[in-house]
Amino acid sequence: MADKDLEIKLENHDQQIKSLKHRMDNQEEQTKVMQELIVSVKLLAVNMENMLEAQKSQGARLEKLESEPGENWKSMKRIVEDKMSKLKNKQWWEAAGTRAIKTVAQSLFATIGAAAVMSEVDWKVTVSAAALAGILSVATSLTGLPEVEE
Repeated sequence: MADKDLEIKLENHDQQIKSLKHRMDNQEEQTKVMQELIVSVKLLAVNMENMLEAQKSQGARLEKLESEPGENWKSMKRIVEDKMSKLKNKQWWEAAGTRAIKTVAQSLFATIGAAAVMSEVDWKVTVSAAALAGILSVATSLTGLPEVEE
């Protein structure tokens, strides 16, 4: 019976060993899966960190882009206000008017001089060209007149 008991115990040990080997295999598989998960989480954390840095940089770029039209508007407003302030200056109007009258006269004489005979002068074209030259002279004077102190 001792041999029989020994044989039964050995068979029980063999089954327990097989069971333990099976459990170890399962445990190793679970450990492998956990390690893969840990690596994935680390990679995800690194990617999130990189995305956060990119988002910060994009935020700064976006802020600059959004502020640019406002800066352009302020600059344009200052320029217009500066040009419009000239319209309140009597000295500017005298200088711009003198230049415009000279320009109108030059335009009239040049257009009339282009006709061979006075009867061939197209007065509508001549007067409209001279008037346009006068308007352009005043508009050009908005950029500045050397004889008027700013």
